[in-house]
Amino acid sequence: MTTINKCTRTCSDGLYGNRDENLCLSCKSNCLLCTTGTDCEKCKDELFYLDDNECLDCESSCKVCKSSKDC
Repeated sequence: MTTINKCTRTCSDGLYGNRDENLCLSCKSNCLLCTTGTDCEKCKDELFYLDDNECLDCESSCKVCKSSKDC
C-alpha cells in the first residue's frame, strides 16, 4: 500500500490551510488569522476579538484594542 503525503501549505493573512485539499481557504470576514473558516485567532486591525469567535469594531480613533473601550 502506498501512502501519499500532501504538503502543508503556508497561507497568507486572512486564509487558512486545508490539508485535505492542499488549498488556502478564506477565514470569516474581519479575521486575520484562523485555523478553520469559523475559528478566528486574531482580528484585523481596528477590531477586537470577542469570546464567541467574533471580531468587533474598536472605537473610531483606535487601531488596536482589547475591547470596545480598551484602546
